[in-house]
Amino acid sequence: SGMSTIYRESFHLTVDKLYFPMVKPYFDHPPVFGLLVGSFAVLSGQLSFDQIQLSTIRMVPIFLSIISSLLLFLIGNRLYGFKVGIWTILIYTTVTIFIVNQRIVVAESLVTTLLLASLYLTLLFPKKVPYKVAVLAGVLCGLSFLSKILGIVTFFTVFYLFAAQKVPRRIMLIFTTVFGMFVFGFIAYGRYYGWEQFVTVQAYQ
Repeated sequence: SGMSTIYRESFHLTVDKLYFPMVKPYFDHPPVFGLLVGSFAVLSGQLSFDQIQLSTIRMVPIFLSIISSLLLFLIGNRLYGFKVGIWTILIYTTVTIFIVNQRIVVAESLVTTLLLASLYLTLLFPKKVPYKVAVLAGVLCGLSFLSKILGIVTFFTVFYLFAAQKVPRRIMLIFTTVFGMFVFGFIAYGRYYGWEQFVTVQAYQ
């Protein structure tokens, strides 16, 4: 693909007759979800890419989907009542497209969980948002962004909800500053591993 030509260091790997073009360092997505899945694989005794079993790493999105199901119930219950909360969780855990997506090892599974957690947090404190909650919301949004660039929608969503609820500017500033630290961390990560390549990949995307 066009993306593979951007990477200077690459090598080829075949596992069970399946070909994988490998590149280093990998900048297509931010590192958090990869670190989560990789850590789980290492703790399971699978220490290299060719040792990793799909049945093992699929446990990560399945676990995240359980948390997302609970958060969906809590959001539905708080907004519309217990019955709607039950229907919400039933639909999310029985509709085929949702079930399939809950077993695919992609960063969206973590972004979904973090987005739902952020939304529920804003519902718990509709007007008077404590300092600690603003910090936690910033952390959740930052982790969502560091899971996938698209995860920035979590920040924009919470920012809009805070603004709509007319929370104090001081709280908005705290929330935005905490999120900004994660963005700065992502930039620092790119500079450390290869700034020119990092910028090229992000611009390509």
